[in-house]
Formats: sequence, structure tokens, C-alpha cells
Amino acid sequence: MSSPDYHALAASSRCQADATTLDNVRDRWLRSEASWTELADRSQRSEKMRDKLIAEKAAERAALQAANPA
Repeated sequence: MSSPDYHALAASSRCQADATTLDNVRDRWLRSEASWTELADRSQRSEKMRDKLIAEKAAERAALQAANPA
């Protein structure tokens, strides 16, 4: 399952905001951009945390295998 490209969605929202002439519509697009940006940041933090946990688990397995050779 692939995750959406939140940065692209944020950029698209910014373009829409820049292109509109109505203040309320521009505000809506800017709020959309802020939401997509927050989701991109959150997703990036989650990926880093997951990668860190995977590396820690691999190190633990390696240490256990080294301590208890079969």
C-alpha cells in the first residue's frame, strides 16, 4: 500500500490558493495546504521512528544470535 504524496497535495492546494480571487476560497485552500503539510511531517516522523525501531530490533536479534550461537 503506497501513501499519498502529501507534499504534492500541499503544493497543489497552494497553487489553487494563489489562483483564486475569492478570499474565503483562498483561505480554504490555505487551510488545506496546512493540513497536507502537517500530514507530510507526521508521516515523515512515523517513517523515521519505524526505521529506528526496525534497526533496534535487528541489532537485538544480532546480539542474541552472537550470544547464543546455534
